[in-house]
Amino acid sequence: MKECKKSIFYVSALLILLFVIFTMPVNAATSYLDVRAGDTSSYATWKESGANWENKFYVTANMVGLISAWSSATDGSIESTHVPLVNGARSYMYRNDMTAYGGKYYILYTYPNAGSPSNWSVTGRYTP
Repeated sequence: MKECKKSIFYVSALLILLFVIFTMPVNAATSYLDVRAGDTSSYATWKESGANWENKFYVTANMVGLISAWSSATDGSIESTHVPLVNGARSYMYRNDMTAYGGKYYILYTYPNAGSPSNWSVTGRYTP
């Protein structure tokens, strides 16, 4: 009888553990964004793998000047199109012919558009 109770306990514990593991949300990390004239990119930021990934990236930007950017995996396997950033929070898509899988580091590369002041900058948050 004692063996049976022990077995039921272990099976129950295992089922609860599996439930927690498979229902846990998977998200990408968010990094602080502070890119200024003379810089080119954000910090490398991890995108988690799992079932809840999206084929887009997010930027919350406060800008001086007109800034464009693109997001790319650090291994060069995936990148977005070049997009003009807007002030505030917004999502941007990766290229249609590429899938931005998780389990990689991504970087947001930025550059000023024509007419931007020499002291251009973008601060905020970046989530690959």
